[in-house]
Amino acid sequence: MTRSRRPAFALAFAVSLIAVPATAAPHPAGNAPAPEKSAVNPAAKTAALELARLLYSEESQVAIAERMVDTDMAAAFRANPDFQALEIDYPGVTDAVLKEMKPVLIRYTRAELPTYYDRVATLIASRLDAAEIADLTQFYQTPLGQKLRRGMQDNVTVKAMLTEVTTEPDKPTSYSAVDADHRAATDAAKKLIDKGDEPALIAFAKKPYFARLAAMGPAMRKLEQDFMNEPAPEFEAEIEAIVKATFARFEAAGKKK
Repeated sequence: MTRSRRPAFALAFAVSLIAVPATAAPHPAGNAPAPEKSAVNPAAKTAALELARLLYSEESQVAIAERMVDTDMAAAFRANPDFQALEIDYPGVTDAVLKEMKPVLIRYTRAELPTYYDRVATLIASRLDAAEIADLTQFYQTPLGQKLRRGMQDNVTVKAMLTEVTTEPDKPTSYSAVDADHRAATDAAKKLIDKGDEPALIAFAKKPYFARLAAMGPAMRKLEQDFMNEPAPEFEAEIEAIVKATFARFEAAGKKK
């Protein structure tokens, strides 16, 4: 039995507040940054919740969850020796499992977003004040901000995390895997930036709070890692029930032939 954890593929944790070329220096592989303790101002928390809902809108997260099932998860399942062996005896079983899993992942995505919003907002509000957060929210609604935000959302990946889950299912997801997937999405988003974006990008980098924003990246990755590794027994049980029921259905159909 694998350890229970939140649905790693349901929430698109790679959507970052640091979707710009200037980012914090990477931490050594496997080493998570120590969280900074700071009081949270209620006004800043309210503003940060608005920002979190913009960056992680339910519509975008559901779309990402659907895409992850069809791409990263599908590729991982098809590369798994056990599923490859089952496909020989029961052609189509992999697609059937994925089809049954998708609505469950989407449902859990919607259910867990409010909790994730709260944690992200608490972190942001501990580093920036209400006016700075409002300014940052406004930036992400500008043409450049929308380009960066959508660029991250369109390139979210969980490949590194999936590799860990499929090879060592009993171990928690590592900081280095979360960071690797985030950097892959960030690198893809950076390619969308062109000469016409440079003035707005330079102006953004000159914001008084930009250094604190960039330094927030490792803490965001740690938040994502911790959230992902929290127990989720109901989710695990539902997924396992889907897998077992699908296999049983295909086995029964095979015996009738």
